[in-house]
Amino acid sequence: MNGPRSALLEVRNRRVEFPTRRQITETILAHLPVSRREARERTIALLAEVGFLAPDRRLDHYPHQFSGGMRQRVVIELALCAQRELIIADETTTALEVPTQAQIITLLRRFYREHGAAVMLIAHDLTRRDCRNCRSRRCHVCRANG
Repeated sequence: MNGPRSALLEVRNRRVEFPTRRQITETILAHLPVSRREARERTIALLAEVGFLAPDRRLDHYPHQFSGGMRQRVVIELALCAQRELIIADETTTALEVPTQAQIITLLRRFYREHGAAVMLIAHDLTRRDCRNCRSRRCHVCRANG
């Protein structure tokens, strides 16, 4: 998948469009033993946790109604809602403005600390400063061709 827009719009290689509520709650229901009501409450809590203001009003919004950074946050929430031990974040900051990139990296760092999930960040555009600011003894930087 190329970016958060296609991640939210494609299901089994078919273009579809569902409201945010449906995508996230169905993911929660598929991975966790919770009721629909609990899944909805968890969806609202996660939307708030990834930085959405008034998350309860954003539940019925479609991906085209969000900015690139907001779509990226929804994709990160989809990864987090299943409570996995490893999150592979492939090119999560590509095509985002620099301030939004910093917010996404900070968000991933926070989830690493708070939820205990390992994060494998794959990116071609991180600067040396980004790598130095990782502040984790378990942070390793692998480089190809450089």
